[in-house]
Amino acid sequence: DKPFSQNGIAFPAGSLVFKVATNPASLGEQLTRLARETGAQVYAANSGWIDEGVNFGSRFVVPVKKPAIALAWDTPAQPASAGAARFVLERQYGYPVTIVRTAQLAAADLSKFQVLILPSAHGYATALGESGVEHLKQWVEAGGTLISVGENDLNLLPLAQENALREDDEKKAGDKAEDETKTRVPGTVIASQAELEKLTRASSELPDSVPGAIARIRIRPDFWLTAGVPETVYTMVEGSGIFAPLKSDQGVNAAYYDAADKLLASGHLWAENQKQMAFKPVVASAPLGRGTVIAFTQDPNFRAINDGMNILFLNAVFRGGSHAQ
Repeated sequence: DKPFSQNGIAFPAGSLVFKVATNPASLGEQLTRLARETGAQVYAANSGWIDEGVNFGSRFVVPVKKPAIALAWDTPAQPASAGAARFVLERQYGYPVTIVRTAQLAAADLSKFQVLILPSAHGYATALGESGVEHLKQWVEAGGTLISVGENDLNLLPLAQENALREDDEKKAGDKAEDETKTRVPGTVIASQAELEKLTRASSELPDSVPGAIARIRIRPDFWLTAGVPETVYTMVEGSGIFAPLKSDQGVNAAYYDAADKLLASGHLWAENQKQMAFKPVVASAPLGRGTVIAFTQDPNFRAINDGMNILFLNAVFRGGSHAQ
């Protein structure tokens, strides 16, 4: 999880160490083939001692477990989101996934799985019921990794969705709210149809839905979930989901939108959305018991075209379980 150097070579966080003694005799041949196929750099080391940074016995070096992955399927999971997640893992990266119908998650024996992916959806809480949601929570607390993609209403991660930010809201920031129990309010003059619409607008509504744009996001570099990810990557943005950042005692905002004047990379964003999105989380993580909950506020696998998000998604899948207690 931290960088180190050995024999004058600097290795970044996220480097993978293969032990000769616990692997087949063909390890060298396999690594040579993988390096040729993937472009990964492979170095030989004849000692566990390092020149600088964390050593191989440090608490920052954790064993990577081979996870069994379950993917929620069928109502209410959005077919496109579920299919894209499965395509990325099975077809692009060749790793098997077990499909579990959402209705069965409420009582399924999940002990054989280390990772559960919930595709984008509204209605998980209804489909699972209170006992089903509690069942998932207990599974995570026992050491599971729950990955929430896009829209999700289970609230196992303390991410609060924000209402739309309007000009009036900014002007009133810090002011004491009016007592809603009052039966009388100050008089007003409505001079136009536009003012009427402004006065009758709902006091709490979601931001305008974004039909589709590409946004630049920034990475927190000192966290295991972002190991191997460059300083900035790009994500597809859809819908109206904008979430308040997690407090430091709640979890980690691993990736977040860039500043308002830099975040739009392609397409169109409403000016209000662009201003409100700045520095809000795209990927967040928090511990739950012995396990981990990871939330992507936008779908990292959108149509399987968003290659820049692949490492973040794969880190969640393969490194999440390794950091469970």
